[in-house]
Amino acid sequence: MPDPVASAPVRSLSSTRAFGAMDWAMFVSMAGIWGSSFLFIAIGLESISPGLVTLLRVGLGALTLAVLPGPPMAVDPADRPTLTVFY
Repeated sequence: MPDPVASAPVRSLSSTRAFGAMDWAMFVSMAGIWGSSFLFIAIGLESISPGLVTLLRVGLGALTLAVLPGPPMAVDPADRPTLTVFY
């Protein structure tokens, strides 16, 4: 019986095809999201202090990471009290 893994086609990470419409849309979206943070920082620094801008950026990042699911992992019962302090 042939091995299905050995007979599967190998996909390369590099590609020579041109960007399609979806590729360009993702690229422009990513560039817009990345670049808009600098615009928002510049606008924010005109109206609030740099310390508050930093606090808001760190807080928003922490909130975003708190909502995203983490990797599933087994937790030793002895470590549970330590985890409840942090969560």
